[in-house]
Amino acid sequence: MRFRKCIKGNRRYDSGSNPVVTSVNRFRWRVLVAMLATTLVIFIAFCMLVPPAYLTNDDVGVRRAIEGLTAPGAAPTGSMLVAHSPLGWTLAWLRGVVPAHLWDLVVGGLLIWSIAMALTAACSITAGTTHVGGLLNLHPSLLILHSDSFPSEHRWRPFHTPSVQLTAIQLGLNNHNPSVDRFLMRYDPSLLSAIGADSAILVISERRRLDPVTTFMREHYHVAVEWNEVYQGSFRAWHCSTKDAR
Repeated sequence: MRFRKCIKGNRRYDSGSNPVVTSVNRFRWRVLVAMLATTLVIFIAFCMLVPPAYLTNDDVGVRRAIEGLTAPGAAPTGSMLVAHSPLGWTLAWLRGVVPAHLWDLVVGGLLIWSIAMALTAACSITAGTTHVGGLLNLHPSLLILHSDSFPSEHRWRPFHTPSVQLTAIQLGLNNHNPSVDRFLMRYDPSLLSAIGADSAILVISERRRLDPVTTFMREHYHVAVEWNEVYQGSFRAWHCSTKDAR
Protein backbone atom coordinates (compact mmCIF):
# COMPACT_ATOMS: atom_id res chain seq x y z
CA MET A 1 0.00 0.00 0.00
CA ARG A 2 2.85 2.37 0.75
CA PHE A 3 4.31 1.84 -2.70
CA ARG A 4 0.90 2.40 -4.31
CA LYS A 5 0.63 5.80 -2.61
CA CYS A 6 4.18 6.76 -3.52
CA ILE A 7 4.11 5.64 -7.14
CA LYS A 8 0.77 7.35 -7.74
CA GLY A 9 2.19 10.62 -6.51
CA ASN A 10 5.44 9.99 -8.39
CA ARG A 11 7.53 10.48 -5.27
CA ARG A 12 10.46 8.53 -3.89
CA TYR A 13 9.14 5.91 -1.51
CA ASP A 14 11.34 6.29 1.58
CA SER A 15 14.61 7.90 0.65
CA GLY A 16 15.13 9.52 4.02
CA SER A 17 15.32 6.22 5.91
CA ASN A 18 17.69 4.55 3.44
CA PRO A 19 20.93 6.35 2.56
CA VAL A 20 21.49 4.07 -0.44
CA VAL A 21 18.61 5.55 -2.40
CA THR A 22 19.59 9.16 -1.95
CA SER A 23 21.40 11.07 -4.65
CA VAL A 24 23.97 12.67 -2.32
CA ASN A 25 26.57 10.11 -3.37
CA ARG A 26 26.38 11.50 -6.90
CA PHE A 27 27.12 15.06 -5.79
CA ARG A 28 30.45 16.27 -7.14
CA TRP A 29 32.14 17.33 -3.90
CA ARG A 30 35.59 17.79 -5.44
CA VAL A 31 34.13 20.14 -8.03
CA LEU A 32 32.39 22.08 -5.25
CA VAL A 33 35.67 22.49 -3.34
CA ALA A 34 37.43 23.68 -6.50
CA MET A 35 34.61 26.11 -7.29
CA LEU A 36 34.62 27.46 -3.72
CA ALA A 37 38.37 28.11 -3.88
CA THR A 38 38.14 29.70 -7.33
CA THR A 39 35.17 31.87 -6.39
CA LEU A 40 36.88 32.98 -3.17
CA VAL A 41 40.04 34.03 -5.00
CA ILE A 42 38.07 35.95 -7.66
CA PHE A 43 35.89 37.56 -4.97
CA ILE A 44 38.91 38.75 -2.97
CA ALA A 45 40.60 40.08 -6.12
CA PHE A 46 37.43 41.90 -7.14
CA CYS A 47 37.06 43.49 -3.68
CA MET A 48 40.67 44.69 -3.87
CA LEU A 49 40.02 46.34 -7.23
CA VAL A 50 36.51 47.58 -6.44
CA PRO A 51 35.99 48.20 -2.71
CA PRO A 52 32.55 46.83 -1.70
CA ALA A 53 29.81 49.22 -0.66
CA TYR A 54 26.29 48.96 0.73
CA LEU A 55 23.61 49.80 -1.82
CA THR A 56 20.88 50.24 0.81
CA ASN A 57 20.77 51.22 4.48
CA ASP A 58 19.38 47.82 5.60
CA ASP A 59 22.82 46.31 6.05
CA VAL A 60 23.99 49.41 7.86
CA GLY A 61 21.10 49.05 10.33
CA VAL A 62 21.95 45.39 10.88
CA ARG A 63 25.57 46.21 11.63
CA ARG A 64 24.59 48.96 14.06
CA ALA A 65 22.29 46.54 15.91
CA ILE A 66 24.94 43.83 16.15
CA GLU A 67 27.60 46.30 17.27
CA GLY A 68 25.33 48.05 19.80
CA LEU A 69 25.33 51.41 18.03
CA THR A 70 21.58 51.98 17.84
CA ALA A 71 21.49 54.33 20.87
CA PRO A 72 23.84 55.69 23.56
CA GLY A 73 24.69 52.90 25.94
CA ALA A 74 22.83 50.27 23.86
CA ALA A 75 23.96 46.66 24.05
CA PRO A 76 24.49 44.50 20.96
CA THR A 77 21.23 42.89 19.95
CA GLY A 78 20.10 40.20 17.59
CA SER A 79 16.72 41.78 16.89
CA MET A 80 17.12 42.90 13.29
CA LEU A 81 14.81 43.72 10.42
CA VAL A 82 16.20 41.54 7.63
CA ALA A 83 17.67 38.53 9.47
CA HIS A 84 16.35 35.73 11.63
CA SER A 85 16.75 36.40 15.34
CA PRO A 86 18.84 33.25 16.12
CA LEU A 87 21.34 34.36 13.48
CA GLY A 88 21.29 37.89 14.83
CA TRP A 89 21.83 36.87 18.46
CA THR A 90 24.59 34.47 17.43
CA LEU A 91 26.40 37.26 15.60
CA ALA A 92 25.83 39.64 18.52
CA TRP A 93 27.37 37.11 20.92
CA LEU A 94 30.29 36.36 18.59
CA ARG A 95 30.89 40.09 18.28
CA GLY A 96 32.14 40.07 21.89
CA VAL A 97 34.49 37.17 21.11
CA VAL A 98 35.67 37.93 17.58
CA PRO A 99 36.06 41.66 16.80
CA ALA A 100 35.22 41.32 13.11
CA HIS A 101 32.53 42.52 10.72
CA LEU A 102 30.51 39.33 11.10
CA TRP A 103 27.47 40.47 9.10
CA ASP A 104 29.66 41.24 6.11
CA LEU A 105 31.28 37.81 6.43
CA VAL A 106 27.87 36.13 6.50
CA VAL A 107 26.60 38.00 3.43
CA GLY A 108 29.85 37.52 1.52
CA GLY A 109 30.06 33.86 2.52
CA LEU A 110 26.52 33.17 1.33
CA LEU A 111 27.28 34.89 -1.97
CA ILE A 112 30.44 32.85 -2.51
CA TRP A 113 28.65 29.62 -1.54
CA SER A 114 25.74 30.33 -3.90
CA ILE A 115 28.03 31.06 -6.84
CA ALA A 116 30.07 27.90 -6.17
CA MET A 117 26.94 25.75 -5.92
CA ALA A 118 25.59 27.18 -9.19
CA LEU A 119 28.89 26.49 -10.97
CA THR A 120 28.99 22.96 -9.56
CA ALA A 121 25.47 22.32 -10.81
CA ALA A 122 26.45 23.66 -14.23
CA CYS A 123 29.42 21.29 -14.34
CA SER A 124 27.20 18.35 -13.44
CA ILE A 125 25.13 19.03 -16.56
CA THR A 126 28.00 17.68 -18.64
CA ALA A 127 28.40 14.67 -16.34
CA GLY A 128 24.71 13.90 -16.62
CA THR A 129 24.64 13.95 -20.42
CA THR A 130 27.89 12.28 -21.40
CA HIS A 131 26.48 8.85 -20.57
CA VAL A 132 23.35 9.21 -22.69
CA GLY A 133 25.17 8.10 -25.83
CA GLY A 134 26.11 4.77 -24.25
CA LEU A 135 22.53 4.25 -23.15
CA LEU A 136 21.25 4.84 -26.68
CA ASN A 137 23.49 2.03 -27.95
CA LEU A 138 20.99 -0.31 -26.27
CA HIS A 139 18.26 1.03 -28.62
CA PRO A 140 15.55 1.44 -25.98
CA SER A 141 12.00 2.01 -27.21
CA LEU A 142 11.01 3.75 -23.96
CA LEU A 143 12.77 4.82 -20.78
CA ILE A 144 10.91 4.52 -17.49
CA LEU A 145 12.36 7.02 -15.01
CA HIS A 146 12.04 6.12 -11.33
CA SER A 147 11.86 9.30 -9.27
CA ASP A 148 15.08 11.38 -9.60
CA SER A 149 17.38 8.52 -10.67
CA PHE A 150 17.88 10.13 -14.08
CA PRO A 151 19.20 13.74 -14.29
CA SER A 152 16.18 14.98 -16.25
CA GLU A 153 16.71 18.59 -15.24
CA HIS A 154 20.19 18.43 -16.83
CA ARG A 155 19.06 16.67 -19.99
CA TRP A 156 16.12 18.97 -20.69
CA ARG A 157 17.01 22.58 -20.04
CA PRO A 158 15.29 25.87 -20.89
CA PHE A 159 15.96 27.10 -24.45
CA HIS A 160 18.04 24.00 -25.21
CA THR A 161 17.29 21.14 -27.58
CA PRO A 162 19.24 17.93 -26.85
CA SER A 163 21.20 16.57 -29.79
CA VAL A 164 19.49 13.21 -29.32
CA GLN A 165 15.88 13.01 -28.20
CA LEU A 166 14.92 10.51 -25.53
CA THR A 167 11.45 9.02 -25.21
CA ALA A 168 10.86 8.79 -21.48
CA ILE A 169 8.10 8.79 -18.93
CA GLN A 170 8.09 8.82 -15.15
CA LEU A 171 7.22 5.60 -13.36
CA GLY A 172 3.70 5.92 -11.99
CA LEU A 173 0.33 4.18 -11.98
CA ASN A 174 -1.38 7.41 -12.96
CA ASN A 175 0.72 8.06 -16.08
CA HIS A 176 -2.10 7.85 -18.61
CA ASN A 177 -2.40 9.97 -21.71
CA PRO A 178 -3.47 9.10 -25.28
CA SER A 179 0.10 8.64 -26.52
CA VAL A 180 1.06 6.30 -23.68
CA ASP A 181 -2.22 4.38 -23.97
CA ARG A 182 -1.69 3.83 -27.70
CA PHE A 183 1.81 2.53 -27.03
CA LEU A 184 0.51 0.17 -24.33
CA MET A 185 -2.25 -1.27 -26.53
CA ARG A 186 0.11 -4.06 -27.63
CA TYR A 187 0.48 -5.14 -24.00
CA ASP A 188 -1.80 -5.43 -21.05
CA PRO A 189 -2.86 -1.79 -20.62
CA SER A 190 -0.55 -1.16 -17.71
CA LEU A 191 2.82 0.52 -17.65
CA LEU A 192 4.16 -1.97 -15.12
CA SER A 193 3.03 -4.91 -17.25
CA ALA A 194 4.73 -3.42 -20.31
CA ILE A 195 8.02 -3.17 -18.40
CA GLY A 196 8.21 -6.94 -18.12
CA ALA A 197 6.81 -7.69 -21.58
CA ASP A 198 9.16 -5.66 -23.79
CA SER A 199 12.93 -6.05 -23.54
CA ALA A 200 13.38 -2.68 -25.26
CA ILE A 201 11.74 -0.87 -22.34
CA LEU A 202 14.39 0.08 -19.79
CA VAL A 203 13.94 1.30 -16.24
CA ILE A 204 16.29 4.00 -14.90
CA SER A 205 16.61 3.54 -11.16
CA GLU A 206 18.88 2.83 -8.22
CA ARG A 207 18.85 -0.86 -7.33
CA ARG A 208 17.29 -0.54 -3.88
CA ARG A 209 14.42 1.52 -5.23
CA LEU A 210 13.28 -1.39 -7.37
CA ASP A 211 12.38 -3.54 -4.36
CA PRO A 212 8.95 -1.93 -3.81
CA VAL A 213 8.24 -2.29 -7.54
CA THR A 214 9.07 -6.00 -7.31
CA THR A 215 6.79 -6.43 -4.32
CA PHE A 216 3.96 -4.49 -5.94
CA MET A 217 4.11 -6.53 -9.16
CA ARG A 218 4.17 -9.80 -7.24
CA GLU A 219 1.18 -8.84 -5.10
CA HIS A 220 -0.95 -7.23 -7.83
CA TYR A 221 0.13 -8.97 -11.05
CA HIS A 222 1.21 -12.34 -9.57
CA VAL A 223 4.55 -12.33 -11.36
CA ALA A 224 8.08 -12.90 -10.16
CA VAL A 225 10.38 -10.10 -11.29
CA GLU A 226 14.09 -10.28 -12.06
CA TRP A 227 16.06 -7.10 -12.70
CA ASN A 228 19.08 -7.28 -14.98
CA GLU A 229 21.44 -4.33 -15.06
CA VAL A 230 22.19 -3.43 -18.68
CA TYR A 231 23.90 -0.10 -18.20
CA GLN A 232 25.83 1.73 -15.47
CA GLY A 233 27.14 5.27 -15.68
CA SER A 234 26.02 8.37 -13.81
CA PHE A 235 22.73 6.44 -13.61
CA ARG A 236 21.72 2.79 -13.92
CA ALA A 237 19.44 1.13 -16.47
CA TRP A 238 17.63 -2.13 -15.87
CA HIS A 239 15.77 -4.66 -17.98
CA CYS A 240 12.84 -6.36 -16.30
CA SER A 241 11.99 -10.00 -16.92
CA THR A 242 8.91 -11.62 -15.41
CA LYS A 243 7.44 -15.08 -14.98
CA ASP A 244 4.21 -16.34 -13.50
CA ALA A 245 4.53 -16.69 -9.73
CA ARG A 246 1.27 -18.53 -9.16
